Amino acid sequence: MERGSVESEMINEEIPAFGGEINSKLENSMRFAFQNVNGLRIGSTHEGSELALVVESLGIDVLGMAETNIHWNQDRRTQLLSLLQMVFGNGQIATSSSQSGTDGYQPGGTALVAHGCSAGRISCRKGDRMGRYSYMALRGKDGCGLLVISAYRVCQSRGTVAGPDTAFMQQVAALRSAGVVNPDPRNQILDDSTDLINEWKEKGYHPLIGIDANATLDETKFAEFLDRNQLVDV
Repeated sequence: MERGSVESEMINEEIPAFGGEINSKLENSMRFAFQNVNGLRIGSTHEGSELALVVESLGIDVLGMAETNIHWNQDRRTQLLSLLQMVFGNGQIATSSSQSGTDGYQPGGTALVAHGCSAGRISCRKGDRMGRYSYMALRGKDGCGLLVISAYRVCQSRGTVAGPDTAFMQQVAALRSAGVVNPDPRNQILDDSTDLINEWKEKGYHPLIGIDANATLDETKFAEFLDRNQLVDV
């Protein structure tokens, strides 16, 4: 078989969907979605409209994004929030990016957007100063709540030689500034996320995490993280 015909078959091949039926949504339920967007251009009218269309057409209440590749300064946050409010009438956001970068393109970073009733339930929303995760705490009934986290775990292991502007090296620099002698960003996020989850568990909040972990579920460190936080893959 010629190369051209093989490539054509690969392009036309349909990848089967998995998971629950996305078209039907139970009444009085909240729908959470997560995706590594590999770069988000908030200033682009087309891309902003496309993002809003996806959220609306799929009935998404809270959307988590990883690798937004944006330095989330005040202008960028205002642009994203204005988009939500223009399309849905209300909205809340939580973003994270490294504090060491400059405006414009910046590797890594995360974001959460919420609208509708879910936005009205938010009691706290914050972003990690290293660009590793964003989170929202949503009030529920009977003293319970939901801690929604959008996270990105770098793929490089400790000791990797990487460019100075990569998310990995930005986190290495930030951890060293915080007094960590031998930084390991890939596993540090698992420890720090566990601390965050435990902090909110004491307040009655249950974790819901969307994460690009750059790992399979049986990777030792990631499996330990899931186990100690009683998390299951859905």
